[in-house]
Amino acid sequence: MEMEGIPRHTEEESQKYLRKRWWSSITLADLFDKTTDVFRHKEGLVDDRVRLTYGELRDKVDRLAASFIDMGIEKGDRVLLQLPNTESIVYVKTWPSGHGS
Repeated sequence: MEMEGIPRHTEEESQKYLRKRWWSSITLADLFDKTTDVFRHKEGLVDDRVRLTYGELRDKVDRLAASFIDMGIEKGDRVLLQLPNTESIVYVKTWPSGHGS
């Protein structure tokens, strides 16, 4: 998806970045899913208020994604969230980008 005012990389640049392994074809959402599948019962998020396993974290992210979908938010929509500096930021940042498509 192209965003106004943000230049796109040329195909040549993209191939260079992939070849040098500066970029990966795996998305953050893919990495999150694989990690939570493999380490479901290991601690995945710890702060001064919360300790969650990767499985618990995945469940919270999935519930948040379902809530966004229920609100009508779809892939490509822009959403602004103002959050405190707590674990809730992690739930939003790891929301799979393919949800809602």
